[in-house]
This record gives sequence, C-alpha cells and structure tokens, in this order.
Amino acid sequence: AFVVLFVSIFIIYNTFAIVLGQRIREIGLLRAIGANTAQLRRSIILESVLVGIVASLIGLAAGIGIAEGLIALFGAIGAELPDSPTILATRTIVFAFALGVGVTMISAIAPARHASSISPIQALRDGSAMSDGQSGRRLGIGLAGLVTGLALGAFGLFVGTGSTLGTILVLGVAASSIFLGAALAAPAVARPITTVTGW
Repeated sequence: AFVVLFVSIFIIYNTFAIVLGQRIREIGLLRAIGANTAQLRRSIILESVLVGIVASLIGLAAGIGIAEGLIALFGAIGAELPDSPTILATRTIVFAFALGVGVTMISAIAPARHASSISPIQALRDGSAMSDGQSGRRLGIGLAGLVTGLALGAFGLFVGTGSTLGTILVLGVAASSIFLGAALAAPAVARPITTVTGW
C-alpha cells in the first residue's frame, strides 16, 4: 500500500506538471488580465481537489468491484472464501477520500507554485515551456540520491543489519532513494537521451 501511495504521488505530480505545461499560455493570459499568483494557485489546487474527489469515487467503486471479482475467482479455482458480505464501513470511505484527495492536492502544490510564478510575458511567448532553470541542481541532487540508494541497497543485500526488520527498512529507504534520485535526474538527462534515440 505504501509503495502504491509513494509511486502514485509521483505519477500525479508528473501529470499535473505536464497538464500545466500545456496550459502555460492560458495561465499567462490570466496573469495578463489581472489574476495574481495566489488566485492561480488556489484555482489549480481547487482543480486538484475536484480531480481527487472524482478519482476517489472511481477508486472506491473499483475496489469493491475488484474484491467481488477476487471472491468469484477464488470460488472458480475451488478455494472458497468464507461466505460473508463485503463490509464497507464509514471509516473506510472517509479514509479513502481523505487519502485520495490529500495525495492529489499535495502532488499538485509544486506544479501549481511553479506555473503561477512564471511571468505573463514569458508564458504568452510562443514556444514557452515550464522550466525550473535548476537542471544542474536537480541533476546533482538526483545523482546523490541514486548513489545513496545504491550504497544502501548493496549494504542491505550483502551486509545486512543483523535483523530482518532492519534489513527490510534499509532496503525500503534504498529503493525510495533510487526512485527519488531517478525522478530528479531524469529531466536533466532527457534531452541527450532523446537526441541519441532520435539518431
């Protein structure tokens, strides 16, 4: 569950970054006619909340459907599960919506801040794109995360901590560090990689 949550945050973050990048001229036009950065940020965050609500509704319904499907599948292969109704407690619904809306909103904060900080002239200019101008810093932090994650992973796999739980925690931190490092370093190396791939 935590792995899914961790990966979902990055997927949602990247989705909002791409969507806002495609709407950069619209954002520039809103800035040009008087919208301030706070108003733009609020509108983007509100949009993320609405997306989170819809996604949570779909996810909750899909979860119930998947549960019923698994029960039918186990029955079909002869591994009958205990015959009991699907329990859908109020706390489950509240938790699903809090988590779905919360993760979506948190993931949209950074793209919203960056999109709203671009000047109207820059946003309205043809070919303008969202660029944080910190590719060198991102690459450095990303490579540091990758190296740290690989070192921790090697330690967890070949040395260990003496306890199963400790080793699992070290490997979990290593995997998270590698994932974060790759996510941060990827934009900085995307252009040369795509150039080579294009050849």
